Amino acid sequence: MIPPLTVVLAWPLIAISFFRSMSLPVAVSWCFIGGYLFLPERGSIDLPGLPEIGKDSMPSLVAVAAILILQPLISKKGGNTVLGGWLPGNRLIAVLLIGLLVSSMLTVVFNQDPIVAENVFLPALSLYDSLSTLLNACIAVLPFLVARRHLAAPEQHRDLLRVLCTAGLIYTLPIIFEIIMSPKLSLMIYGFFPHSFLQHVRAGGYRPVVFLHHGLWLAIFMAGTVLAAFALYRAQKDVRKGTYFLAALWLLFILFMCRSLGAFAITLIILPVILFCNSRIQVVFAAVIAGVILLYPSLRGAGIIPVDQVNNLAASISEERSASFRYRLTNEEILLEKANKRPFFGWGGWGRSLIYDEEGRMTSTADGMWVIVIGRDGWVGYICRFGLFCAPIILLALRRRKYTLHPETAGLGLIMVAYMIDLIPNASLTPMTWLIAGALAGRLELTNSDLASAPTEDGEEENVERVRYSRFPPKAATVGHVRQREQAVQHSRTQPRESRHGS
Repeated sequence: MIPPLTVVLAWPLIAISFFRSMSLPVAVSWCFIGGYLFLPERGSIDLPGLPEIGKDSMPSLVAVAAILILQPLISKKGGNTVLGGWLPGNRLIAVLLIGLLVSSMLTVVFNQDPIVAENVFLPALSLYDSLSTLLNACIAVLPFLVARRHLAAPEQHRDLLRVLCTAGLIYTLPIIFEIIMSPKLSLMIYGFFPHSFLQHVRAGGYRPVVFLHHGLWLAIFMAGTVLAAFALYRAQKDVRKGTYFLAALWLLFILFMCRSLGAFAITLIILPVILFCNSRIQVVFAAVIAGVILLYPSLRGAGIIPVDQVNNLAASISEERSASFRYRLTNEEILLEKANKRPFFGWGGWGRSLIYDEEGRMTSTADGMWVIVIGRDGWVGYICRFGLFCAPIILLALRRRKYTLHPETAGLGLIMVAYMIDLIPNASLTPMTWLIAGALAGRLELTNSDLASAPTEDGEEENVERVRYSRFPPKAATVGHVRQREQAVQHSRTQPRESRHGS
């Protein structure tokens, strides 16, 4: 067995090798995705007065440190930084980000009273909790900020999709092992099982976990890899198109074997949109779903969400699933009722937002991330957090005539929607969600003229052709400017290669 803390401490050395040997977008993608997939769920560095540094936070800190310290040594292969600065340039995204950080502190300010009942005592939140909550929020958004800065352009979205697809293919090997032998890799390698083993015995077989928190977390990640492979299949125009299609079919089969009905259903709903719709329709579809998810608590309270129909569908599949669904609905209603007693900034941590009986036993279960956030951080925290996930997709759809929407960007938007749908029944919020949201937020800050003038691996000639064939030329360009560019391209094509590039 390998001590979990040893692997966490070794991750900076592994990640640095990514940054020294790969392009910057690819290195950033592998740093986060590799850390999420292979670091142990337990094992963290505990420093006085600071949040724990473990599976979710170590890749973020390493990525920021590598970018700041090792950037002069990073390989030049397509690793160009597209956006300057670390803070979002889009005003709405910036307001939501600042609101998230400020609301985390205000939650502590408005929870200075302990919760005291017959056999229940939950402490008041203190100044220490305020600092800890703020630091946790800052670390949580680091993948968003890194991706917004370094994964903003469509070619970088393609890099992220390729890493997702490759990581999914690599992960199929341990998944197949656990499907056959039972989910035991974490126990064999790290010496612990991250969750309840009984929850991973399904339909006469096993639900794989590998090194993630739960089998449901693994299933939704694999759903993202399936969508990434199909998005690359749609975007590709060369011989690799068939390779991506075969990879996508294999990943879809593995997802089916993960025995998670929710993740598989989400994939089947989104898959036709990727296969048969153009990029603009894909982004509009993603924006509509994102808007519904952002408004889900209000729609649920107004009785617009068809929970009865969903319950009937679950009952047609399995009475056990129907009972589980009804149990979740009952818990969500109880938790929302308590959350509405402190609606703006919530009840804070330490389990203060949960329900307890007279003997001090917890009688509620919070499964969905949305209800957890509303209870803990209030409606302000919910709007800011889920707004950062939903706003980039919605803004891209609203401005779809301003931007040239590439298949890679549309594919990321649909993967983001799949992750957000899963946040309704599950608390599967991971750095992967923040990473993709940041990449989409960065795209908002790049106009077509920025993409046309960005340096490319193929040199200046391709740069000129990009401007010529851009459907939306820069606003400042006049007809004369466009004609001059066209003449320059035509002239460069008529010249011998030696006169263009030198002997």
